[in-house]
Amino acid sequence: MENKVLLISLKCCKRYLITRIRMLKIKNILRIIALVLILTWIVPFQYSHGQKTLSLTHPDKDFLQAKEMYEREKYSAAMESFETYLSGREKTSELWIEEAAYLHALCAVELFQNDAQYLLFSFIKNHRESHLYNEALFELGKLAYRDKQYGNSLRWLKQVEYLDLSEEERAEYYFKVGYSHFRRKEYEEARVAFYEILQSKNRYAGPANYYYSHIHYEQKNYETALKGFLSLSDDKTFSAIIPYYVTQIYYLQKKWDEVIEYAPGLLESVTEKRYAEMVRILGEAFFNREMYPEAVKYLEQYHEKVNFTQPEDKYMMGFAYYMIGRYEKAMNYFKTVSHSKNELGQSAAYHLADCFVKLGDKYQGRLSFAAASRVDYNQDIKEDALFNYAVLTYELSITPFNEAVQGFSRYISLYPASDRTDEAYNYLVLAFMNTRNYRAALAALEKIRRKTPEIERSYQRVAFFRGLELFNDLSFPEASNKFDASLQYGQYDPSLKALCYYWKGESQYRLKDYDQAIRHYQNFLMTDGSVDLKEYAVCPYNMGYAEFKKENYREALTWFKRFETQNRGRNKRILGDAFNRIGDMYFIDARYQQAIGYYDRAIATGSTDVDYALFQKGISMGVLNNYQEKIDILGLILDGHKNSNYIPDALYESGRSHFIMQQPGKAIPYYQKVLDDHPKSSYVSKALIQLGLIYYNLDQTEQSLAHYKRVVNEFPGSPEANNALLGIKNVYVENNQVNEYFAYVQSLGRDVNISMNEQDSLSYLAAENIYLEGNCMEAVPAFEAYISGFESGAYLVNAHFYKAECQLKEDKIMEALASLNYINSKARNLFTEPALLTASRINFDYGNYQAALENFLMLEDIAELKS
Repeated sequence: MENKVLLISLKCCKRYLITRIRMLKIKNILRIIALVLILTWIVPFQYSHGQKTLSLTHPDKDFLQAKEMYEREKYSAAMESFETYLSGREKTSELWIEEAAYLHALCAVELFQNDAQYLLFSFIKNHRESHLYNEALFELGKLAYRDKQYGNSLRWLKQVEYLDLSEEERAEYYFKVGYSHFRRKEYEEARVAFYEILQSKNRYAGPANYYYSHIHYEQKNYETALKGFLSLSDDKTFSAIIPYYVTQIYYLQKKWDEVIEYAPGLLESVTEKRYAEMVRILGEAFFNREMYPEAVKYLEQYHEKVNFTQPEDKYMMGFAYYMIGRYEKAMNYFKTVSHSKNELGQSAAYHLADCFVKLGDKYQGRLSFAAASRVDYNQDIKEDALFNYAVLTYELSITPFNEAVQGFSRYISLYPASDRTDEAYNYLVLAFMNTRNYRAALAALEKIRRKTPEIERSYQRVAFFRGLELFNDLSFPEASNKFDASLQYGQYDPSLKALCYYWKGESQYRLKDYDQAIRHYQNFLMTDGSVDLKEYAVCPYNMGYAEFKKENYREALTWFKRFETQNRGRNKRILGDAFNRIGDMYFIDARYQQAIGYYDRAIATGSTDVDYALFQKGISMGVLNNYQEKIDILGLILDGHKNSNYIPDALYESGRSHFIMQQPGKAIPYYQKVLDDHPKSSYVSKALIQLGLIYYNLDQTEQSLAHYKRVVNEFPGSPEANNALLGIKNVYVENNQVNEYFAYVQSLGRDVNISMNEQDSLSYLAAENIYLEGNCMEAVPAFEAYISGFESGAYLVNAHFYKAECQLKEDKIMEALASLNYINSKARNLFTEPALLTASRINFDYGNYQAALENFLMLEDIAELKS
């Protein structure tokens, strides 16, 4: 025992010396030689001295006993003895103290104690110059590895001087470094570490080779992985799993012959868990070698074994069945894949369609061909599917033939150089003749380069009916273009030619191009075949309206009278409207008796706009000073047409007639009813003025002031407001309340004093005079100066409206819209209705649909003109 202790001491001294030399990095070679000589001299001396003293009680016997127990793997007892030794006061060797601390920590490691890491870390921290420092780092790294703390393991292992380790330790070192990196998914670092021990002859070579190959497998370096896995074929640890890797690699490399040769022999020994995967790989291998019966054999087993399969697997099973003629089974699999938006889904839909056709179900086959033709992944499938879809659609006479037209048209458009283009044209000619989908038919016709007379005849007809469709959709420019297209082949059908002129006239009328409308109406009337058409009798009516819109009232009257002669009561609604227009012509021409006669004829028809005819007849009576008859006729509107738009007009005019007849007491209820029942009417301000005047004449000045002031407050800037101010002035002056009048005027806020009002008026009139001269270029800045100079001006509404009109002429749409919006934000005034109409159209044309909707709704609420 004493000799053993001395040998241990010698070993420790050497290790200590080597460590000190390394740690201190002594550069002077003489110092190294001196240390070696001292060691050579001290060791024999200690040895001889030790022989004399070991027989006695050794001061470090606790250490030796503890170490002996450690070597005998009695770690618990050894740990206690090390603790006793390390806590004692008599210690003879610093090296043994270091070794005791180190072994004490190793005991904790072996005993799986929680403080094992701490003890090793403490040793490293406190003994950085110890000869055991490198071993302690290695042990700490292995301990962290054992605890699956791979990051900590790498932290300590990378500090180890691995060149000082034994060959076996170095193998363990590289493996644990590699595996730690592997678990942290740091595959490049792991691969480099494993590579160091691939060729070694120790227990770590096999696992290192496995993980090294696995990394290459994951990185798709299949040849390297395959070589590594094959080298482990006889390794007991990995031989069971290696065939699966090899099979997978052959599969991933698409080496179908190798899969077919290698994999079948594994099925007898394969685990239940991997059986499905193996038969799927085998089935796919036979599938790709176009050995479909064998593929079906294995793929059926795969689908029986699993509860869920990928779309690719279902497609493969379906296609294999398809290739061996088992179409019903193939359909079941194609159906599950055909809805996928990818190339697989497209191919499945295409083959599903063929299965339907082969089994006699052309309708379902057509739908599946359509689905395949809408996908762009495989162009060959897309083309063939589209053609087959069109053919089946034609054969099945779908809707009828409209979709066939679309199908063949699309085919010709997409594949103009195809060998089947001529065949598609033949089908197309047969199909579009039976279709009523004129848009699709016309699109097909326009794609035919060589038009035969039969096709031109069809083109004339289809283009005309397409024009009518567009007209009904309110797409008037496009409709007119289609009528022009039809007229290109007008030599075939004169009736269609005449109708094209008529409907071109209708289109231009709705586009407000009245000159062009008149020209086309005249062409219609002069075209052969027009006399026998029902539109012939209506055309003069349309001509009358076109001339009426141009304010050519004499020409309009001529055409309306011609319509009256030709119509002969066949269309009461239109005839009644024509009577109204004829009456209007006479009214404009101040021939009121003739006007009344035609208004009576319009009333007699009992058609629409009877209320208008009554109103106009009443107004005519008023012009002829027949006020009581006027009141009686307007009463027919009030009593018999409760929903008429002319109720406010009739009320106001009835009140006005009573006023003229000096019957103010009878006039008041009519004006009051305008205020109560129609508060948004334009007649409100007029009715208030009339009431103010009536009460003034009746010496009821308080009532008069109340009505006048309401006009001023609710309708600022309007002509009625100015009249009301004059009335207010008259009341105050008559009552000798001049100061009260000035105070009232100042309280309005718009006019500080009378001179400001005059300045306001003059500024506005200057701008208005420029406008009335037609000089918009100078009028716009003049109105803008007025608007900015008189923020509360009396004529702001007028200024904004006239400025907007000029800006619209100059195509300054947005600036005009701003002024129109200002007018629309004010109370009902003279310009509200035209401002709303113009603003709504601008917002609609510019896509501001929410604003347009608000304008239209407001216009609908307040508009007094029916149109």
